[in-house]
Amino acid sequence: MTVLLAIVAVILLMVCLALLGTMREVVVLQGKVTAFTELLLKPPAPAFLDGMLPDRVRARLLDAGTGQQGDDVFLIFARKGCAGCARLLQSIKAGLTEGTLSSRQFVCVLDSHSGGDSLEQAIRDSGMVVLVDQDRFLANACQVKQTPTTFHLAATSLKVVDSNIGGEFEWVRSRLALQADRPVATR
Repeated sequence: MTVLLAIVAVILLMVCLALLGTMREVVVLQGKVTAFTELLLKPPAPAFLDGMLPDRVRARLLDAGTGQQGDDVFLIFARKGCAGCARLLQSIKAGLTEGTLSSRQFVCVLDSHSGGDSLEQAIRDSGMVVLVDQDRFLANACQVKQTPTTFHLAATSLKVVDSNIGGEFEWVRSRLALQADRPVATR
């Protein structure tokens, strides 16, 4: 009988240790899932934030005449089928139509697989500069992981002032308001 109680006690002890080990693993896994979710929802800022755009992207923008009018520029990465892209671009197009925004302040980089759809036509009709991104060349250079991603670029220098992932038009509007409040340099 004593041997039987000892065996039952050992089995109970093993079950308790196994449960404690499992609970510990669940807690550790939950922390990893939380960190992964946070990374997906709020990816890290690109390495060139507060610095210059990658050379190949800057060259494409300068070739398109971007930033030469003295206005800050918003570089928007979009793709076909992206609901956030459509909402952001529709809001910008509405502002362009109303005259509260200027088309020279916006450059839209479309994934090469987005060509020929109504999104591209609507953007082109608005007067925005459109760059077609062959094989995600520009998106990869700018470390774009999801769309829409918007970069706020300083006028003429095209230095990256800020970035936004998720296509919030209010973010664009707030940056435009900050630009309007900026003192004008005199010589």
